[in-house]
Amino acid sequence: MEIPIKVFFVFIQITIVFWMVGFSDSVRIIWKCVRNGLTFVAAHFSGLFFGSMCPTIPMAILVANLWILPCLIVGGYYMNVSTVPVFLLWLYYISFLPFAYEAASIIIWRNVDHIGCIMADRTRCLDTGGQVLESFSFNEANFHQDIEILLASIFGYMILAFIAMWIKTRRLC
Repeated sequence: MEIPIKVFFVFIQITIVFWMVGFSDSVRIIWKCVRNGLTFVAAHFSGLFFGSMCPTIPMAILVANLWILPCLIVGGYYMNVSTVPVFLLWLYYISFLPFAYEAASIIIWRNVDHIGCIMADRTRCLDTGGQVLESFSFNEANFHQDIEILLASIFGYMILAFIAMWIKTRRLC
């Protein structure tokens, strides 16, 4: 019962923020809410997995941070996706963060036709949302795949959390 309530509050927050920023397109608001809701649920179940895997809360926090920070680095937040070193590609493909970030970027930038530039040197300015997505090495055609991967990661973390808790409780009995 906790997850639908939290997803509802995510929906309210995104709706308010989108209208304040000027994104009044209701389709984008709905997709942004779906994406944020899925990201929240994936993060929630990853937290359940780390919490059920570790014997203490401080250890679970440490292990979760050791997992999340490298995933943030290769997920497009701090480096371009196309420049991820080969030896770190496995992190990119098993984390939900790159796909959530790509989906959010596509929602925000795909319908932007003009971006104003105040710099004197216009060669460094991006004119459209498509150019912004291209600069991040994101592809608009991946949007539905990103949503599907978020759903798969939710179920994956849910199953891993169940298995970790089952193993932990079997040892106690």
